[in-house]
Order: sequence, then structure tokens, then C-alpha cells
Amino acid sequence: FEVALSRRHMARALERRDDEGCAVQFYHWALNSGLPKAEAHDARGFLLAHHDDLPGAESEFEAAIKDEPSLSSAHYHLGTTFWLQEKYSEAIAELKKSIALDPSNSKARDYLGLASRHLNQTGKRSPKPMQQ
Repeated sequence: FEVALSRRHMARALERRDDEGCAVQFYHWALNSGLPKAEAHDARGFLLAHHDDLPGAESEFEAAIKDEPSLSSAHYHLGTTFWLQEKYSEAIAELKKSIALDPSNSKARDYLGLASRHLNQTGKRSPKPMQQ
């Protein structure tokens, strides 16, 4: 498990240096070294979303939720990914799940408000902030 954590820390360092390819590889190694699967999927999804691979990120967040349905961050990240894709109904559902699991998540509440406002506004593009 310590090897998995070391590899996850290395992946995050590479991510900060914008070395996406190596970061993704270290996340894969971390997953194979005993890092909880849900956390690894959530981390990889965040990295993919940060680099505008929203379909890939969506798949990773869904895998994280499948492995650990109570992982609030995965619901939050999936919700914001849906929001970025203007899938507001889906965003609202995931953000509500995130808030139910972690009522202190003020960022999820903010995105929930944005998604609710945009739900009936077609053609209005949402800004693209992504925060972990």
C-alpha cells in the first residue's frame, strides 16, 4: 500500500508539471500497487478532465462510483464534468449525491446552483473552471 501511495504522490507531482502521459502511467501503477481503485479512478478522471478529455474523465469517475458509491469526490467530479458538457440534469443529480455524502462541500453547492440556472438556458455556454 505504501508503494501505491508513493506512486500516487509521484503522479500528482507530474500532473503539476503538466506531464500528462507520465502522470497517467503513475496512476495506473498506483492502481496496480494496491491504491484503492475508486481513488485511482477519481484521480485519473480529474487529470483527464483537466486536459479536456471529458469523455475519458466521465468514464473514470463512473468507474470510481461503481467501485465505491460513497466516494463524494467522484460524484462531485462527475457532476462538474457533466456541467462542462452542458448535461445539466445529469450534473444536478451527481452534485446532489455529492452534497448528500459531504454536506460541507461548498464547491458542489456552487456548481449545483450554476447547473440549475443553466438547465433551461440553451445556447448559453458555461465557463470551464475545474477544481479538485
